Amino acid sequence: MRGSGRKAATSRVVAAMVCALLLAGAITVMRPNPVGAAVTVSMQNIAFVPPTLMVSIGTTVTWTNQDTVPHTTTSDAAPSWDSGVLNKGASFSFTFTKAGTFTYHCNVHPTMHGTITVIPAASPTPTVRPPTATAPAPPTATPTHVATPTAIPVATSTAIGTVTATPTAGASTPAAIVTETPTAAPPPAANPDPIQPGPISALGFANFVAPIRPFTDTPDHRFFAATNHTLNFGFKSFWEQNGGLALFGYPISEEFLERGTDGVIRTVQYFERARFEYHDDLPTLPYGVEMGLLSEERVAGRLHESPFLPVRADAATDGQFFPQTGHTLAGPFAAFWQTNGGLALFGYPISEPLTETGPDGVARTVQYFERYRFEYHAETETVELGRLGVQIAQAHGYLPAKTLLQEHTQHGGRGTPHYRVVAVRGAAHERTYDVEVVVEGQTLGHGRGHSRRIAEQAAAEEALARLGTPL
Repeated sequence: MRGSGRKAATSRVVAAMVCALLLAGAITVMRPNPVGAAVTVSMQNIAFVPPTLMVSIGTTVTWTNQDTVPHTTTSDAAPSWDSGVLNKGASFSFTFTKAGTFTYHCNVHPTMHGTITVIPAASPTPTVRPPTATAPAPPTATPTHVATPTAIPVATSTAIGTVTATPTAGASTPAAIVTETPTAAPPPAANPDPIQPGPISALGFANFVAPIRPFTDTPDHRFFAATNHTLNFGFKSFWEQNGGLALFGYPISEEFLERGTDGVIRTVQYFERARFEYHDDLPTLPYGVEMGLLSEERVAGRLHESPFLPVRADAATDGQFFPQTGHTLAGPFAAFWQTNGGLALFGYPISEPLTETGPDGVARTVQYFERYRFEYHAETETVELGRLGVQIAQAHGYLPAKTLLQEHTQHGGRGTPHYRVVAVRGAAHERTYDVEVVVEGQTLGHGRGHSRRIAEQAAAEEALARLGTPL
């Protein structure tokens, strides 16, 4: 009896605490929407917002794509719904007529997931009124409601609901009106303290590592199997019309929102050698695209070194002097600069030529410009562009160890890393994997973890440290 009493007392205390927390707003209870209420889900920043919903039977959920990249809303299991490709501004609606929990994803970006829980419509709760001494009011006549004619979208019934495809305003089909402008970034957060450059959420990192399913190229969308990433709308047009693969390299991320070193949040996309930034405040730019000042970010801590100090104007004995930065341009670098985009693409020189050792271990003459690093390859007597996009992404922590190791070995001429499990220990519920990473027959690192993925990352980190390129 004493034990039962203690349990009852404990239950009362717990119940009281829960009630207090509910009253204080410390616990959020997910409640279904009223029947017939409009429910919307946004597709933005490569995510469904909100990712989870609780709705009543009969509710229509509408998804709208606010990204510049295409998306779908596709249920994970049959019976299913599938919006097909939704371009920017397009919407898709589905009416749920069956209770249950339904998960869904985007076919283009499989890391996008959502969950909708559908419950039976709740019966109305009668209102209890205290007795009064006044006489009851006379019965009120029931008003007559006149239905207003509305356009009826074409709907398709399925086992769990009704699908309604909604075209973009002004469009004759469910496809969105295509524009040549990437999604504008929202205004900067008020007084960020402190300002930390980088993605405004973990989604920024996901945009580097998320696999993108291949799709058929269109005039507005292009898939690159080499890096498993895409180009869309204005960024695609700018890339194709201003040098393409030779000057920018492949895309190594999707578009996402990033806070720059100036504290402003913008839509950006990273490439092997560049970063595209969408500036809605500079409408005169082609497609609103400006290239990030990657070299300035890369050498920010080296401006005291001799090659980065301004020189006198008479130092340019056989080349051009730029008073804007106090540096010169001559020889093969000058020829490449002048014939491949000049000031608009590369920016001003911000260093004199200097010698640096690349990831392949070869020392070369390089020169930094505002947006690029020129590298002179004596073996071929050519000028090549440094992979600053990859290096800045690495500095921001966007690229995981396995990706960094592959970048380092492949571009250093050492081939592709291979991972193999050398031991599996423990019972199923506490299993540990031992993995080693091998490049061209040489074991470069070992890793251990409770999953193969974790062990492979650990092995890659050890390999990078051994190669002198730690995270």
